[in-house]
Amino acid sequence: MAEMRSSNPVFSRRGFTGRPTAPAPVPEYGAGGYPLSGAGAPPTPTPEQLSGLYRAPSGMTVDDVVMHTMGLFAIAAVTGMAGWAIAPAAPAVGFVAMFAALALSFVISFSQRLKPSLIVIFAALEGLFVGAVSRFFEDAYSGIVLQALLGTAVVFVAMLVAYRSGRLRATPRMTRIVYGSLLGVIMLGLADLVIRA
Repeated sequence: MAEMRSSNPVFSRRGFTGRPTAPAPVPEYGAGGYPLSGAGAPPTPTPEQLSGLYRAPSGMTVDDVVMHTMGLFAIAAVTGMAGWAIAPAAPAVGFVAMFAALALSFVISFSQRLKPSLIVIFAALEGLFVGAVSRFFEDAYSGIVLQALLGTAVVFVAMLVAYRSGRLRATPRMTRIVYGSLLGVIMLGLADLVIRA
């Protein structure tokens, strides 16, 4: 598998590497640097080392990130369906999930180490919130959720393909473009709300 370099700042955190590391070789008894233990006897190998299945811990590759992203998207989709189903009976659930996801996003962002369990919980909460809010929008504007789902799916797949193929890189220039585009979308949405009010 070819190594793919990334300038994404998230990948500079602990737990990410460009490629998996090879298992650490075990030096033969008597070789230089061999750690002698006790009265000179070699250390007892673990069952994994004896079976040949031992692998040294390795970081995540870009392929791992793509697969984990798809898994998180699936979790958000499942909890989104749950949010859609319970929104009419318990409208407050969506807003509780929104504030919990917001608080958790700050915890994840400022954490020094990646915590997969928190990221999975965030995806579940976000799905619950999006599902509940989508139900309210669908009741107000019939057909809008299907359009949003199709648009999101197309953009999601296109971005994964572009990032995996190396055509899209997280450079400072790309960051400015994304922030500028996002600001434009937010301003357009606010202007639309003011005009419709």
